[in-house]
Order: sequence, then structure tokens, then C-alpha cells
Amino acid sequence: SCSWLGLSLTSSEFWCASPMKRVDAREDAMFVDAHVELLQERGHRARAARLFPILQWLPAYEWHNNLPSDVASGVTIGCVLMAQSIAHAQLSGVSLVHGPYSCVVPPVMYMLLGTSRHGSVGTGGLVALLTGAEMARYETEAERTQAAMVLAFLVGIIMITMGSLRLASLVRFMSRPALSGFVTGSALLIVESQLPGALGYHGAKFLPLMWSIVTGEKPVHMPTVALSVCILATLLSFKRLAKVLSVVKALTEFKEIIVMSLSTIFCLIFGASLGIELIGALPTGLPMPTLPAMSQGLINELLPGAFLLSLIVFISSYAAAKKIAMLEGYQIDPTSELLGLGIANAAGACVGAIPTQIGLSRTGIAYASGAKSQIGTGLVTASVIMLSLMLLTPLFYFMPRCVLNCVIIAAAKGLVDFDEPLWLYNLPVNWRDLKDLVVWAIAFVVTLFCGAFQGMLWATVLSMFLLVLEVTEPNLSVLALEEDKWQSCTDLAGSQDGDFLVARVDGILFFANVERFQEQIESVMHARMRRKGETIKYVVLDFSCVPFLDATVVEVLREMVQAWQRQGTELRIANSHGRARRVLEKELGSDIGQGNFRISAQEALCEMKSHQHSGSGGYVPPGCV
Repeated sequence: SCSWLGLSLTSSEFWCASPMKRVDAREDAMFVDAHVELLQERGHRARAARLFPILQWLPAYEWHNNLPSDVASGVTIGCVLMAQSIAHAQLSGVSLVHGPYSCVVPPVMYMLLGTSRHGSVGTGGLVALLTGAEMARYETEAERTQAAMVLAFLVGIIMITMGSLRLASLVRFMSRPALSGFVTGSALLIVESQLPGALGYHGAKFLPLMWSIVTGEKPVHMPTVALSVCILATLLSFKRLAKVLSVVKALTEFKEIIVMSLSTIFCLIFGASLGIELIGALPTGLPMPTLPAMSQGLINELLPGAFLLSLIVFISSYAAAKKIAMLEGYQIDPTSELLGLGIANAAGACVGAIPTQIGLSRTGIAYASGAKSQIGTGLVTASVIMLSLMLLTPLFYFMPRCVLNCVIIAAAKGLVDFDEPLWLYNLPVNWRDLKDLVVWAIAFVVTLFCGAFQGMLWATVLSMFLLVLEVTEPNLSVLALEEDKWQSCTDLAGSQDGDFLVARVDGILFFANVERFQEQIESVMHARMRRKGETIKYVVLDFSCVPFLDATVVEVLREMVQAWQRQGTELRIANSHGRARRVLEKELGSDIGQGNFRISAQEALCEMKSHQHSGSGGYVPPGCV
């Protein structure tokens, strides 16, 4: 029958009906088929919209109102990104032109699959540092460039796999203190790696270089040092001057372009006579699409680093996108972000890109400049980079290399966060709560002295370790009746007189912590016996904060019930709800002798007392009279 569509004609009635009725039935059947096809089409559209979020916002895009803002914002970000990407390529140790190459295809791919309206995809200082650390094993620039493209491809494949399996929640196990310590240590590593170039010794190691300068083996190149000091002073003073001069405030977003342009003009006139190292010729034109040349040996070398780098790409990008999304009041889908960033990296690697991310500073620029969608931060930005590669690369010939080092050093200042450890130091109420500060310090020190990848690994491991510590130590609160309310006691043995114990589990109970919970309950009961000389006859467990119970918890609770029954101790479970209540009713109701697990702690205690002391004049707790 088709009664669910308002059709009451059954199949037997169809074949036995008159010719007119058979025609009506055929029309009804055609209507059913059309309705089913419509539902299927809507299902396909919904799935396509989930996979390609652009299908959700592009049809509703207000071209007349939003396009001018997107074009203006995209041009601004494109100019900034062109300058930053060259500096990030130098930090990565690859050919400089591959910085802009990394900002052509990835922003467009993210526009199709990402959910951030303001996220600016391109090169980033933190990811460039990690890429450079991974590339340090290769001797020549050509080898490093090729390996960086393969690394970007592997990062993309890993993120696509995680997104397809909906594992976004599993890659967010790095706590805020661990991440802050890692980022701060990485920022100092960035500064340390760029100081030799700012002193005129591109490619040298900082500590050996300083020793050579101190011992007189290498002279200080004063023209390069003087130019670097002027550039750094200009970059770092922009923010302060912007507070007092409105003209400077309008130019703050273009500070990298300004210092690059001025230093290029200076070196065009005086660079040759002063001996300042220049960038030289950059290839003109767009990269040709081609799959990165990969070998099994190269993949084996890069795969561990690719896994760790994919975590940082997602964590840093998601944090930047979510920060602006919260200000604008829209949602960021982590699974879509994984897929969008993954395809951006994988597709970008096929046109010469190194690993890319959503840049926090550029995303902030997009928000401040009025970007409305990825048309500005994605399409327009990529178009600006493409035009620059086709027309403007000859202008970079006389740009000094030291300006790239100074741009990166100035940007690294924004990554340093020493306010976090000070806050963590003042946060705890006792010394045991200093574990977050210890995690920050370990992540910072390991990153600073052992390298970025070691620091990231330790930060992740420490975050996981903290998580394990938290979930394996259930928080048990002993309750006492004060002012007609059951409230937590500061004393675990409990301040309430009588032969009963009321306790609440503040958190989840599962296989990893239920035995520890059993030990805590038994310890409290023994402490009560030693200090007050009382045997606990009645136990009430408040499960109001327990959302679910697994098989291990049920078995341990059954063992506790059986042991207490042999000792003459009775148990009731109060305030249970949801899945936990249904499991208790099914598995433990008959063992405990309890039918209603929703009762309050007071009702549970009164119920047990009424059974034992009915007419005997025994002790009854307050509120049960």
C-alpha cells in the first residue's frame, strides 16, 4: 500500500479495478517513483555540499555587496603573502621561487573544501621551520626542494586519510601548555636560524659563526649588519608608531612590502659597492603541473616527519580559523578542514609547493580588511600571486637576502608567549597543580635544545600522558548533609556521623579507572572505621556525573556488591540517568535489590534505613524522619 504518500490503492485492487482506476493507479505509481527520485537527488546534493562546502555558500553569495570587499582584501593578502612566501622558502631551505609556487593552487583547493571564510592558506613560519629541519639532511638546494615537494604530498595524503576516517578529534591531543611551550621554543629556533643571514653569512650555523667572529676567523660584514638593524628596527616599530600616527596604522599591514621595496631600491644603488648579498634572478612564469619525483627510500625518510608535520598543520590552522570564526559567529568543521588542507597540500605539491597552512597573521588581516568569503582569501589572493610570478619576479633581483631573514625574525616575535608560563604559575591552588607548567617547560626546553620535531613529539606525548593521568584517577567526593543539602567534604573520611557513607563520582567511570575507584571507596570506609570506630552499613553512590558504564565497570560493581553483602553492607545508586541508568537497571537491579536508579541520595539512604530500622528505634539520618 502507498498510504504513507496518501495513496490507499493496494496491488490487488490495482489489478482488479476498472480501466479508469488502473490509470489512476499508474499515475500514483509514477508519482511515487518521482518522489523517490527527488529524495535521492536531495541526498546526493546534501552529500556533495558536505564534501564541497563551497556549494553551500556560493549560491547565496551577494556579489554586488561582497565582491568589492573580497577583491580589496584578497589583493592586500596577496601582496603580503608574496613577500612572506619568499622569506618562508628561505627558512625551509628550498629554492626561493617555490615559496610563491606554494600560494597558487593551495588557496584555490581550500576555497572548494574548507569552511573558514577568512583562512589564508599559504606558507607559514612554524611549518617552514619544521620543513627546514626535515630538509637539513640533504646537501644541495635542488635535493631539498624536491624532498620538500614530496613532504608536502605526504602531508596532504595523511590529512586526507584522517579526514576520510573522521579522525579530526584524534589529532587534537596536544594540550594548550604543551603547544605554547613548543611554539615558543620554535620561535627562538627560527630567530637562531635567521641571525647568520642577517649578519651577512647566509647558510651558516649561528653558534659556530659567533665563535668564528669572536676568535677573529671571520670578519663582521658591517654594511649587511647595519642594513639588517635598520630593517628590524623599522619592522618592530610599526606597531608602536601605529598607536600614535594614523598614517602608519594604515600601512602596518604592508610593512613587509615596504621594507622589501626600500631595501631593494637601496641595494640597486649601493648594493654592489657595499658587497651586500642579493637574491638574484628568480624564474618568471607559472609552475608546470607534475607529480613530485618519489622513491621508496625518500618516502621512508620523510614519512615520520610528515605525520608530525600534519599534526602541526592541522592544529595551527584550525586554531587560526576558529579564532576568527568565533568573532564572526560561524562554525568551522574540523573534518572539512582536514580534507581541505590535505587536498591543498597534495595538489600544491604537484605544482612545486612546499607544506602549507592557514596563517594566523594573514587570517587576522583578512578579518580586519573586511573579507567576506574565500573568493577574496582564496581566488583573488592566488590570482595576485600568479600575476606577480608572471610579471614582477625581475624586480626581486636586487633585493638583499638579509631582508628575508629580518622579516622572519620580526614575524617570530609574535609566536613567543612567555605570558603563558607566568599564568600557569599563578593558576594552581597547590603544588600538584603545577603539572601544566612542567609540561610547558619540558616542551620548551626539548624544542630549544633538541630541535622542533623532538619538541613536537615530546609535547604530544606529554599531552597524552596528562590525559591518561586525568582519566585513570577518578575524582571521588564524600558528601555530608549540610543545610538540607548533600555537599562535598574537605575530609575524605567524611564529617557526617552515623553508619552510612554517601559519595559522588565526579566524572566518567570506565575500564581504566574503575579499579582505582574501588580502591578509593574501600580506603574511605577503612578511614571512617579507624577514626570514628564505626562500621559502614549503608553506602550510597551518587552517579549524577557518570554518563555511561562499560562492561568492566559493571563487573567491578557486581563484585563490590557481593563483597559488601557478605559484610552486611547495603548499597544504593542514586541520580543515575541516560545510558548508565539503563545498564544499571538491566544488569545490577536484581543484585542490589533496587528498581529505581533515579532516586536522590537522600531517598536512597532513607529507603535502606527504613528497611533496617522500621520500628526498632535505631539511628536514622537527618531528613529521613
